[in-house]
Amino acid sequence: MSFKYRFILSFVLLEIFFIVLIVLINFYSIKDSSNRLINEKIESNISFLEELIKIPMSIYDLATLDNLAENSAKYVNSIIVLDNQNRILSSLYSYKYMPKEELIKLEMNKDFNIEGESYKIKFKKIYEDDIFLGSMYIIFDTTSNTQFIEKNKQNTILIILIEILISTLLSYLIGHRLTEKLSKLSSVALKIGKLHTTEIPFREEKGEIGILANSMHQMQNNLINRNKEIRESNKLLKKQKNDLITANQVKDDFLANMSHELKTPLNSINVISAVMKKNSKKNLNDSQIKNLEIINNCGNDLLYLINDVLDISKLDAGKVSVEYKEININHTILLIKDMFVPQFENKHLNFEFEFDESIDLIYSDENKIKQIVKNLLSNALKFTDKGRVSLKVKDENENLTIIVEDEGIGISKEKLLHIFDRFKQVDTSISRKHLGTGLGLAICRELTELLDGKLSVESKLHEGTKFSLTLPKDSIKLKNLNLLTLKDDNALDNKTKGKTELIVSKEKNNQTIKKILIYNSNPIELFTLIIELQKDYKVIQVNTKNKLNDMLKHDDINALIINADPSIEVFIEEMIKDFNKNKILISSNERLKIKDVSIIDKAVKKEELIKLIEGKA
Repeated sequence: MSFKYRFILSFVLLEIFFIVLIVLINFYSIKDSSNRLINEKIESNISFLEELIKIPMSIYDLATLDNLAENSAKYVNSIIVLDNQNRILSSLYSYKYMPKEELIKLEMNKDFNIEGESYKIKFKKIYEDDIFLGSMYIIFDTTSNTQFIEKNKQNTILIILIEILISTLLSYLIGHRLTEKLSKLSSVALKIGKLHTTEIPFREEKGEIGILANSMHQMQNNLINRNKEIRESNKLLKKQKNDLITANQVKDDFLANMSHELKTPLNSINVISAVMKKNSKKNLNDSQIKNLEIINNCGNDLLYLINDVLDISKLDAGKVSVEYKEININHTILLIKDMFVPQFENKHLNFEFEFDESIDLIYSDENKIKQIVKNLLSNALKFTDKGRVSLKVKDENENLTIIVEDEGIGISKEKLLHIFDRFKQVDTSISRKHLGTGLGLAICRELTELLDGKLSVESKLHEGTKFSLTLPKDSIKLKNLNLLTLKDDNALDNKTKGKTELIVSKEKNNQTIKKILIYNSNPIELFTLIIELQKDYKVIQVNTKNKLNDMLKHDDINALIINADPSIEVFIEEMIKDFNKNKILISSNERLKIKDVSIIDKAVKKEELIKLIEGKA
């Protein structure tokens, strides 16, 4: 219901209430006054008759009593006078609704309403100086008074109905005038709420309507400005989001491809320090050997941390390849067990090993399984100071479950919920006893998901922890493995929907990877593109003219890509004139033209570049 009709209804109901209240008060006042007047007349008549008949009653003057009865009050219908023995002395009786004998037995006052007529029966005992003379019954006809009251009641109801009708009409007219402007402003408010620009009426008026109209006008302007700001903010946020995605992708690509550059010198440090600390030539003193041990231990710790960071970066960048092949899981688990047995013995821990001999071959990635299990055993070794550590492998039909259980420090319930989150550790204090990056379990979980497996944990604080790794055997794929024949690297199955490459391991049919030579004066500029090309080609980068000249002498170069300053146009033409294969120049100078060279913009996509490399453009 609209505001206008709610207002009219409220006004009408309020007015009806007051009309009914006033009319009813008036009606009951009239009724009460009429009844009081009749009663007063009746009482005065009774008193008057009582005084008149006392003397005739005392001397038994029946003639006088009859005369008095005949000339009684105007409203008297019937009268009966009785002596002190209840004998009738005089009677003028015409009341048709009750026999005389029944009336004499009544001895009380009573009202009657019969067939539209009303009567009052009054019984009165008569005394003279405390001497009981007798009694009398007087029946008064009050029909005229009752009819007057009933007529007044009907008139009252009619007046109420007329006043309600008039008040409703007036309420509608008044309400319509009062709410017309509010209704228009309400419809305007709805349009503003739907972000429609509209003209606000009544802005020139004074009073509350004018104030409301101007407030709505200001609100509309504020909404327009606010929406404009929001649209601009959304554009900026979208740009920032794209920039962050690009920056994060570049970061992930960088870290994922820095494995060789970081680990090669670190491995050299670890190997050399390990050889030198043995002091096979006996030319080092104890202090030098101790320093070499420190270097070797720190190098191994650093290598462990770098491996975690690189693994998580490769996972993010989608560079972790899952190489499926036939695996003798018994042999794999035994190798891991033999690797850890000396470490548990050195720490004086009981190591239990169980393997279900019914498990035969499975179809999975052996290296990924090794990485997960070794990480779980390393954690058990790290966080267990005394007691037992167990490694169990169970057969579960189409799956196998590897369980690593320890009696170490355990994990509290609130921290157990986030145990597989990145950079989460049981002890996060600076002075914690057990060091690490907090990435090991996160890597385990993501590798498990790549293998279509499930990794779960159960733990109680100060009692120990149990990790369960469930992996599919993929027996169907194992049976069909010999039916797969992959002729080149195009036999790829994107298992993880674009995030990580899934490569089915098979030997190539004597097909060599094409080599691409890139003369790149700005390595950062083509960093992402080069990473993408390395998936399909062997990429060789050079950044000097001499190196470029030397590499062009090799016959196995399939394509040449040049990313250099346009000012070296003469140098380019001179250097590559004898190179007869595909030549591509990456430049933002659209006017640059070199014979037999394909010139492309720096924003080139991998697919377009591959077409030029393969000579399909």
